[in-house]
Amino acid sequence: MLDRSGRTGTQRVTPWRSQPARHGGRATIVAASVACLVLGCDRHKPRTQDAGATVAAPSARGFNVLLISLDTTRADHLGCYGHPARATPNFDRLAAEGALFEQCTTTAPLTLPAHASLLSGLYPFAHGARDNATFRVPPEVTLISESLKQAGYRTAAHLGAFVLNREYGLDQGFDEYQDVRGPAGGGVEAERLAEDVGNGAIRWLRASPAAPFLLFVHFFDPHQPYHPPPQFASRLSDPYLGEIAYADEQVGRLLATLEELRLAQRTLVVLTADHGEARGEHHEDTHGMFLYDATLSVPLIFRCPAVISPGRRVAAQVRLIDVTPTILALLERPPLPDAQGVSLLPLLRGEQRDLGLRAYAETFSPKFNLGFAQLRALRAGGWKYIHAPRPELYHVAEDPHETGNLAAVESPRAQEMASRLRELLETAPRVAPTDTAQRPTTTEDARRLAALGYLGGASVQEDERGDELDRFEPRGPNPMDRAEEIRLTTEASNLLVMGRLDDAERILRGITADAAGGGGGNAWAFANLAGVLAQRGQYEEAVGWFEKALQFNPRDSLTRTRLGLALLMAGHADRALAELRTAATREPVSPFTRQHLALALAAQGALDEAVTEYERAAQANPGLRAAFERLVADYQTPSPVASQAAAPDRNGRPLELAALAREANLPAAARNLLADLTQRDPQHALAYALLGETLRRLGQADAAIANLRRAVALDPSMSHAWDVLAYALIEQRQHAAAIDVLRGGLQHNPQHASMANNLAWLLATAPQAALRNGAEALRWARVARDAAGRRDANVLATLAAAQAEAGDFDEAVRAQRRAIELARRDGPADFVTRLEARLRLYESRQPFHEAP
Repeated sequence: MLDRSGRTGTQRVTPWRSQPARHGGRATIVAASVACLVLGCDRHKPRTQDAGATVAAPSARGFNVLLISLDTTRADHLGCYGHPARATPNFDRLAAEGALFEQCTTTAPLTLPAHASLLSGLYPFAHGARDNATFRVPPEVTLISESLKQAGYRTAAHLGAFVLNREYGLDQGFDEYQDVRGPAGGGVEAERLAEDVGNGAIRWLRASPAAPFLLFVHFFDPHQPYHPPPQFASRLSDPYLGEIAYADEQVGRLLATLEELRLAQRTLVVLTADHGEARGEHHEDTHGMFLYDATLSVPLIFRCPAVISPGRRVAAQVRLIDVTPTILALLERPPLPDAQGVSLLPLLRGEQRDLGLRAYAETFSPKFNLGFAQLRALRAGGWKYIHAPRPELYHVAEDPHETGNLAAVESPRAQEMASRLRELLETAPRVAPTDTAQRPTTTEDARRLAALGYLGGASVQEDERGDELDRFEPRGPNPMDRAEEIRLTTEASNLLVMGRLDDAERILRGITADAAGGGGGNAWAFANLAGVLAQRGQYEEAVGWFEKALQFNPRDSLTRTRLGLALLMAGHADRALAELRTAATREPVSPFTRQHLALALAAQGALDEAVTEYERAAQANPGLRAAFERLVADYQTPSPVASQAAAPDRNGRPLELAALAREANLPAAARNLLADLTQRDPQHALAYALLGETLRRLGQADAAIANLRRAVALDPSMSHAWDVLAYALIEQRQHAAAIDVLRGGLQHNPQHASMANNLAWLLATAPQAALRNGAEALRWARVARDAAGRRDANVLATLAAAQAEAGDFDEAVRAQRRAIELARRDGPADFVTRLEARLRLYESRQPFHEAP
């Protein structure tokens, strides 16, 4: 997340939750049927706080719909739900002008599954999206956007986080779908700020014609890490509340726009959230791993002028899956097919106090990401049952913080609720089974998930496919028994995002040591310890940890692909190819797996098959060409030459794949591809240049120099090729030849900073006195300084060396001191040490010369 306040980290705040009114007396075991105890007899039903008598509301047929979703927002942090800070005036105004539901339960404490339920009226086991990034909503699922589009509505969605991007299936039925796209430079962009989301939604409202609309707006800002804008950070000591207040401000802008455009009186506004935030309750800092009300209880407000009576508060339990059916009922539209939610109109109109709804929730995140047990929950009649390896039962009507597990003392009730939970799954529609909604995870997905504070990136395990009842019983370690490990795992994930590999490795080694000692599970920790080791070049040890991670989840194709890459880097090409073929078979549409299979095949010399696999990957992920585009930029190749291999067809694919191999530090694969390309096209200057660079990395100096000379002869404008050729000659101690090459290259590009800097350095410091020329060195050093700017320590050090060779030691000392100052900020320690040694020479009126 962009840090708008300059703060780092998060602040632990003691959660404040309003105490709901006690309904009836204390729980007393009476001689009644267990089913009555579970489903709730009259004495257990909450007393609805009506805002007025029953009303026959006018129709909302043809009204506009503004559906607002707040990510990670606890209901009890809104002023209208009783929070004392009163930081949400716009949310509070909506509640005062409409109806507020005091007990709304989400279906999952995760963004994609919950939003799929919101828009479809289905539970996750029905719509199929069980976790972020590894699933998508399949086309078999019908969304409210599709229904209203068929009715003539214009539809648009403006979203704040990549986990709702169109590739995850929620774009169905939307005319416009503004999601989160990555920056052109290849970096990671995982979210959009509330102001950006609001601006887009307001622009769409202003540009829209008169037909009715559905506008879905998603604000992600309350999600961890919490960095509210300065005006909220200074006013509210709790940064989480500051983020909620920031979202409230943006919602206020939307409401003001409706009024300005005279749309407010004919627009149904619905405000809710996908899930809450634990904030330390039940040993959970954020959300996703447990099913307590801190993460399941969400706000729900409906405002529809002249249709919904203002100020109504409904105490009955409702569900997130009831939102879409209620919107459609208000608009007098038919319900969605197979919807499991129901219309809440009888509650909105005061016709009924309670619909007796049972609320289901689940989280498979512990299973998919850590190898722990999945959890399910059922909330009914003031009681809540959590189906875990050690079952939990809470009388939430009397114990809203879920502090007293009554599963042992209320065993009949717990067993009956478990049976009701199984019955719910048994009788539910199967719109999109899990195995049809899976989506292969790319490394980009994993990076974006990590940037949002999520684990993720694992594939669904074999025993999680198939019939829902087959996986009803939780398998694996109980997440609550591993709560501290989960907390440490999340901390390690955040450290990895910040690049603090040493700290992350220390935590991950502790987690994996516990697991190896008998704790079991946590495939994520094993795989990411391996990833840290691979980043450091410790490939052999990384291979071992990847293999251990796969023992927990053999179907994890992302980890298997990473294992194959580590094997390839460690020199085990045959084993690498076998693992990558297995991963590609299990996830045939994964571009990440396909591109690495292509690299392994190229390293083995199977070039035709390699290009075929790369074509499959590039078709699924056109962004793979970015490596080639960076290659062209490095070589500063004019467009006519670049176009020799830039076209996205089979003739251009070998060079694109070679560019990938170059960035992946797989020179053998690049060499095989480029040698073949130069044989097929002897005039391909860029291929010769890259082949020369690759051979130099492989230690084949003579062949490297020959290919680089061929490249600059074919295309003298290729500046980087001249520079790399000079480096290759210097490494062979051919300083005179390197000077001639750099002079030749600068004739074609006299302002090229790197060539000018390297020529100046040779002319000032060459070991052979006959090659040194202080005046010419100083001239080229100034060209380099002017081209590169005055904040490059290396360029300033070259200028100092040239000044010393020319006899101007006072200027040399000044330039060298500035170079040292810059190097100390972000340069390696050994570079600073070398600069300091040269400074002492200049201070003693001596130039610096390279050793013979």
